[in-house]
Amino acid sequence: MPKILPFELTSKFSNYEEYNAYAVFQHPISYPKSELVACTICKRTVNHKMRVKYGFCAYKNCLEEEVQCPFRTKLCICLKHRDRNLHKHYLYSLENLT
Repeated sequence: MPKILPFELTSKFSNYEEYNAYAVFQHPISYPKSELVACTICKRTVNHKMRVKYGFCAYKNCLEEEVQCPFRTKLCICLKHRDRNLHKHYLYSLENLT
């Protein structure tokens, strides 16, 4: 049975540039896989997709020592518009570990 992690909303970004400006100065996070699911960010009834990425710490020391690093995130990106400058980004983190 899969383990459910208690992610809580940390930040909202209205476009890619805002998210990128935020991510540059944060802890390095690696997103090795992503999946497409029905969008839960938008309140509209129009069916469109959202990309969900689960991230973890990208520091070499954390990977080698197999320590439970507190930097675990989930990034949800609404794909309603084709232009990535208009994609909404929602960043979630594990609040009880950070």
